[in-house]
Amino acid sequence: MQRYSFEWFGPSLFVPAGLLSTDPNLLSVTLGIITNYLYDVFKGAKHGKATLDVIFQKKDGSCKKIHYSGPPEGLGNIAEIVKHLEGE
Repeated sequence: MQRYSFEWFGPSLFVPAGLLSTDPNLLSVTLGIITNYLYDVFKGAKHGKATLDVIFQKKDGSCKKIHYSGPPEGLGNIAEIVKHLEGE
């Protein structure tokens, strides 16, 4: 029996609120590029897993850490979480 699974551990991304206020789509584009890269890396693999930490700095200077571990296709959900945190 062969196993065709791969795991990718990404770097921590630091996203300051000021950067998102300048370009709100920046995080979505960045995560899209990472997702496309992982699609190519995992090509032919039945089960790929990506792990990524995003540290979001709110306007008041406090930080929130978002940890993602799952299929690469789910990375786009991080942008929605950050948008929610931005509104808090």
